[in-house]
Amino acid sequence: VPRGVGTFAALRHADGIGSVYCHLENGSVEAGAVRYGAGEKLGVMGDSGYSEGTHLHFIVLDSQTSSFVNPLALLPPLSDRQPPVVRRVSLAVGDRVMALEQGGQVPPGRVEVRAELFDPRAVVSFLWPMAPHGVRLSLDGREVARLAFDALQVSGGRALLRGTPLAAADVWAADGLVRLGAVDLRPGSSRLLVTARDFAGNEVSRDIAFTVRE
Repeated sequence: VPRGVGTFAALRHADGIGSVYCHLENGSVEAGAVRYGAGEKLGVMGDSGYSEGTHLHFIVLDSQTSSFVNPLALLPPLSDRQPPVVRRVSLAVGDRVMALEQGGQVPPGRVEVRAELFDPRAVVSFLWPMAPHGVRLSLDGREVARLAFDALQVSGGRALLRGTPLAAADVWAADGLVRLGAVDLRPGSSRLLVTARDFAGNEVSRDIAFTVRE
């Protein structure tokens, strides 16, 4: 269990799955080992521990794969017709970050593509926005990178996006943009397509046509 979660309840389920309910109201959770049935009250949502407001931090653990599982992958689907947000697409070379604009011109070479991506359903005033389920990056009609935010797998003391060698610092830049991957830009006309999808199946794309200078 991460530090700073305050008062919490941890449940053990079948097939190696565990769930943790964090930042509960102090004194609202029964101490010791307790057997709960479906629909029984675990505690009261609060702001104990490291918290900037009343909320529930819900964690799902898979002990068989040593993974933190995105709860939306297991819970019943929620009604949601609002697609993810894709904006602030940028190109980074070292410490230099350039906004990629429709019809713009950029220098040739290898660059890292970054973008602001989030699921607006989960935006709250005291926490960071929720990532979409997945994102794809294509250059000139060819997919060059793909990320899925369905689970974090613990390996060597690090939590990595499942199936990748990427930790949080490898995915999110200091400015909050998601590092989508590196591409080689060659002189001429190009199109960059960033597509994000949420757990409800809503999808949005940002298609940018630009020119790579000689």
